Amino acid sequence: MLSLRIAPVYLMVVLLVAGCGGQTPLGPSADDKPAPKIPPTKTTLGEPSTDEPAPDQGSEKKAVGGYDADTLSNRIEESMSQLSAEDRKLAEAQKYCPVGVEFDDEGRPVRGLLGSIGKPVRLMVEGEPVFIACPSCTQPFKDNTANYMKVLAKIRSSRQ
Repeated sequence: MLSLRIAPVYLMVVLLVAGCGGQTPLGPSADDKPAPKIPPTKTTLGEPSTDEPAPDQGSEKKAVGGYDADTLSNRIEESMSQLSAEDRKLAEAQKYCPVGVEFDDEGRPVRGLLGSIGKPVRLMVEGEPVFIACPSCTQPFKDNTANYMKVLAKIRSSRQ
């Protein structure tokens, strides 16, 4: 009779050699279908993915970030209204968060609108106010300020 110490090892060897559940030690059998590939989704700063249909599929309005244009506009208006008049003017001129912005193939910003996920955060960089989309953008911005200032310059130049 096998020792109780050896029995688990013996059982594992038998299962590996014999196969278990229709699989060989080298992987699935030829009859198994591969798992369907799910395309990755890309989100920015908590915004819903645009890979999924907009919440109101019957609407003919263009969906941005998973929201229809009116909902997004209302959301931005509400967030921007929480800023002082001076900061609001500056944030509206900047328009995009340098941390969360995404550019299209022609270099135009297409995602990462300030106010789309809440009240923008004001930072001072070399005496210049810079707005980011939310508090979670603060650390990445501080960790790589020079890079994000270049991104901000790209945002500004793309609108001229």
